[in-house]
Amino acid sequence: MSDVSDSVRLVLHRSLSSLFTSIAPERLAELCRHVDLRDLRVGEILMSEWDSATEVFILLKGCCGIYSQGTELRLRLVETVEQVGEIIGAQAFLEGRQFRSASIVALDEVQVAVLPGASFRELLSSDELAAGQLKARAAQFAINKLGVLAQYALSKLGVLADELDQQPVPRRIPQGTLRQYAAGSVIYHAGDAADCAWFLVAGEVALSQPGSLQPSETIRAGLLFGDSEVIAGTPRREQAVALTSVEVLSFDARLLANCQQQGGRISTILTALASAHKLPQLGTVYRYLAQVDHQPCLVSDYAKPSGQRIRVRYFAHLPQLEAARQDVSGATVTLASPDRSRLIVLTPAGIVTGLTVHGEWNQLPDAMSLVLRGGSLADWQRKAFQSSGELLLENATSRTPAGAEIICACTNSTTSMLRAAARNATCVDDLTRTTGAGGICGGCRARLPLFLGHLEVSLCRLRRTPLAEGAIRIGLEAVDETPLPAAQAGQFIRVEALIDGAWVGRPYTLIGASARAYELGVKLEENGFFSNWLNTATDGTLVRVLPPQGDVCPAADDPRPLLYVVAGIGVTPAVAGVRQLATHRPIHVLYSFRSPAVAACLDELQTAAATGHIQLLQHCTAELGRLDAEAVAKFAATLGAAEVVVCGPGDFNRMVLSKLAENPALTLKADSFDHPQRGEGQLLQPGGWRRKNFTPDYPAGPPIPRGAKVPPAEQAEQFLREFAAECPGRCQLPERIQQAQDELADSGVWNMTAEELGFAARIAWRNAERCVGRLYWNGLHLRDCRHMTEPAQMAEAMFEHLRFAWNGGDLRPAITVFSPGTRDVPGPRIWNPQLLRYAGYRLRSGKQIGDPAQNAVTEKIMQLGWQPAGTDFELLPLVIQTAEHGPRMFELPADCRPEVRLSHPQHNWLLERGLKWYAIPAVSDMALDAGGIMYRMIPFNGWYLNTEIAARNLTDSNRYNLLPELAERMGLDLSSERTLWRDRAMLMLHEAVLHSFDRAGVKIADHHSVCHEFLEFCRNEQAAGREPTGKWMWLVPPFSSSATILYQEPFRDRAFKPAYCLQKPVW
Repeated sequence: MSDVSDSVRLVLHRSLSSLFTSIAPERLAELCRHVDLRDLRVGEILMSEWDSATEVFILLKGCCGIYSQGTELRLRLVETVEQVGEIIGAQAFLEGRQFRSASIVALDEVQVAVLPGASFRELLSSDELAAGQLKARAAQFAINKLGVLAQYALSKLGVLADELDQQPVPRRIPQGTLRQYAAGSVIYHAGDAADCAWFLVAGEVALSQPGSLQPSETIRAGLLFGDSEVIAGTPRREQAVALTSVEVLSFDARLLANCQQQGGRISTILTALASAHKLPQLGTVYRYLAQVDHQPCLVSDYAKPSGQRIRVRYFAHLPQLEAARQDVSGATVTLASPDRSRLIVLTPAGIVTGLTVHGEWNQLPDAMSLVLRGGSLADWQRKAFQSSGELLLENATSRTPAGAEIICACTNSTTSMLRAAARNATCVDDLTRTTGAGGICGGCRARLPLFLGHLEVSLCRLRRTPLAEGAIRIGLEAVDETPLPAAQAGQFIRVEALIDGAWVGRPYTLIGASARAYELGVKLEENGFFSNWLNTATDGTLVRVLPPQGDVCPAADDPRPLLYVVAGIGVTPAVAGVRQLATHRPIHVLYSFRSPAVAACLDELQTAAATGHIQLLQHCTAELGRLDAEAVAKFAATLGAAEVVVCGPGDFNRMVLSKLAENPALTLKADSFDHPQRGEGQLLQPGGWRRKNFTPDYPAGPPIPRGAKVPPAEQAEQFLREFAAECPGRCQLPERIQQAQDELADSGVWNMTAEELGFAARIAWRNAERCVGRLYWNGLHLRDCRHMTEPAQMAEAMFEHLRFAWNGGDLRPAITVFSPGTRDVPGPRIWNPQLLRYAGYRLRSGKQIGDPAQNAVTEKIMQLGWQPAGTDFELLPLVIQTAEHGPRMFELPADCRPEVRLSHPQHNWLLERGLKWYAIPAVSDMALDAGGIMYRMIPFNGWYLNTEIAARNLTDSNRYNLLPELAERMGLDLSSERTLWRDRAMLMLHEAVLHSFDRAGVKIADHHSVCHEFLEFCRNEQAAGREPTGKWMWLVPPFSSSATILYQEPFRDRAFKPAYCLQKPVW
């Protein structure tokens, strides 16, 4: 204790009494008697940031600077203190504070009085008004501190630095909440509600993905974090942990939005601070500000788990970005865009190791992902970059996890699945047998050689010329001097273009081929996405071409007559044959077309006929009506033993082939772009798929009937035996069975692996006796969310499910599985029968609004506070119920509400009526019964069958009941049932549904095609030794039932586990 003069005591007393207005003067005087005096020289530190606080100081003379450490780890001056009697360091004694929030440095000769911290803390606890004043000062200091750091960041980045000083400061500075966290403290968890954003005032914070042991990003003082979820309105996606002692300033989400709208200084600061997070995330990234060659830049140093390091430098004021791996040795190759504004550095093997980009480039995120992930560019992609400056990259190549890209949408076979299967495969057929890929629609078959190391891709420039009304001629020219793969007219090639970040394409028949160019004939289909893209693409657009495949033209040395029976654009194989064989074989072409104006290549065929090289028979359907298959058969019979090639629409092929098949002298071939097995169901007759004396073969033993009362342990054992039989080598069966049964005995459930769970979900679809769309059962994609416990997380998972399933309209079948719970705690449930479902309720007047089938659940949801807008097509919010949280309600985001407005090409009034239906049928009220476990929240989707909407949802008398209204608008006679007004109105509605979904580019099945596909499924099941089962009244469509092939098909009505089953609503 030092001797203190009366003048000093007076300063101390005035200073303390101005703060502690409710403390007795005697207590303040007692405190003043227990002070020490401390003198500091210029530059001497009074206290340091992050130190524990044990003393409070009062300035007696001199001037002090208050400093804080910025992102570059250097001290930045925030404020100065030069008023005698100013209290210093008091904020550290507020409740919840743990350490100093700044460093105090003497700027000249300084003297301070030192008060014991414990005594000061006691006074604060007795005077709420004094504590409130200090809290306000602390918040204001944090804002000042943040402003200094942000000002420096702006200056370093060269972003509007001069303008910032001229911008008005908002009258009301936003007040945030200042908090301190010790090292290791969790600031927020993944899944927490994002109700505020955080400014890091001091220290370091690590952001980590759930389940990751390594942080994805480390940020330092002066930067903003947690803002992206606030803006998106989603729960926290990462966990934030204090690496050191930290001080943060949190701002309410609404307040931040207001600040952004105000503009001025605060808006500029927010924009600058948030800009640090715009670069991609991979591994751990350290962000800081620096100068390179006297140029300010933002540096991001990436440390990948493998130890690889990548440095990215962004010069915002130029703008320019440089990225380079730090561990590259050996030769490299630099590719330049035509204007040299973009440079890419690669190894000789094509691995991207660096890039430099001047100016803006919309493909920068894709290019950065290649550098960060060690991606590579194929030879044709390098040629594309050098010739156009663009990267021909699929979104999946750079943005989906390795192996997650879906190659076969029909079977949901991914890159990783095909890579695994390729280890034991020698040819494409091996891959198809083990994964199913390429065995359904055949659209992905040309890509399968990639996984065997055989894929070759040629890069070509597109050239387009007219061919006929509704058809175009496509020329594909090699982009450089490399010759195209050898091909012959009559083969087909797959042409693919990068459209909206995805490779889209289809196969076409070659009508001409050389080393420099290919020639195709393409029909412009009304709703054909790719053919219409080809028609609008700019000449010179780059496309990639897969190697020629398929049979070439019939043999030139075959002496038999050759007959082509073709329709529409199916003429292209005939044109190829005429060009190759007209001087070698007698050729006859029977060409059916709607009119000469739309008949592709008609002039060429007429010229060949005029010169006597071929016989051409023209059939104009506009004048002569539909081609008569009987007449075709009679003409073919005049040729004797002949070879016949049929190519046209599916119905045309079936009609002609079925009649020609009666003549044993003919050798028949149907030219198809699809895989040979695709579409055989179209040729099957009722019962034609059934094998005589068929006996099912179940290697794992007979499956368990769905209603059987079998102990869970036995169900688990049977399930694992089935899994081991169909997925050999994936588990040690005896040990796995024992493990599952032990877990069942312990908790009432056992933990399936993700592979086992996916198998269960797919087999349950295969076993679904009511489903007519089971041909695609193996394509069901599993989203395993069993680890989630918070309703907000679950809701976001369901939104992600809808986004994944939507896929731009090309719907993907998916299932999201949540926890089944335990013996003591039930798993989560959802109130909604489907993720997308329209509300229904009755007004007091008795008028029905919306879907009557949803009246009960809508009423329950309204009791939670939801209020409908009063329209007939209003999507319900989701309600998720857990044992811990009860029911929680979540509105669907805007991008999770895909709907299709209904229109009809002949009834314009229908569009004005405002009818619509949602695009994704995602069932959410069923349970998955598999392996003795009941998973009760498992939303899953496929795609719609037209009859579900047109023959049930919109027309059932206890649903929307639209038939009378539609019939009246059509002008039909409703006075008698004998006018068949219901049937005609329902037919119109089916036409409208198919037309509207096709026009919107949304996948939907029609009831005739799906019945033929079901016969393919039945044939496949018997080929695998399984008996197909089904419930006839559910398989046969409710519209035109007797006109479908399934009407005459009997099935055994049996249901087996794994199975999807109904359950009582939880509400």
